[in-house]
Amino acid sequence: MDTQEEKAVKSELIAEAKALGIVAKGLHLYSVKKLQDTIASVKENGQPVSAPPAPTKEPERKKAPKMSLAGLQASSRSEVIKNLEADNPGYKYLYQSSAITAEQLAQKGLESTGQYHKSDLICRTDKESYDEYLAQRNIIQRQLMDSIDTEGTKIKSFDANPKAPKGAEK
Repeated sequence: MDTQEEKAVKSELIAEAKALGIVAKGLHLYSVKKLQDTIASVKENGQPVSAPPAPTKEPERKKAPKMSLAGLQASSRSEVIKNLEADNPGYKYLYQSSAITAEQLAQKGLESTGQYHKSDLICRTDKESYDEYLAQRNIIQRQLMDSIDTEGTKIKSFDANPKAPKGAEK
């Protein structure tokens, strides 16, 4: 342990070293003897013993490639559909593979608009017939779910309530 007098002497030596331009990391860790030797060598040579290291320039990072990312809520595909449906409210617009033939479109009840978006063909159908198709598909799916039901509880779309987790208060 250093005494109070030794601490005072050491702090005076540190102040003198800094005044002479001695820049060393951890001057406070030097012993009194080492501080005296360092100050003496600087007074003889006229240069600080340990100059600060020259600042090194960090290498530049390579820039990331530019990417086009669509948000989770909206994409350019949905924007195109929304704009087309706003212009023609009687039609429902859908995307189909660009490899689809006219016969396959006719079987699906779709007609080609001749427009492409990101290599997909934009097709359209009457909005009323599309809504009927969705309603019929939902009925078939509900019947399928009812046929799967083995516990006696009917599975209904949109009105089924989940079971409460174990240990939860009712």
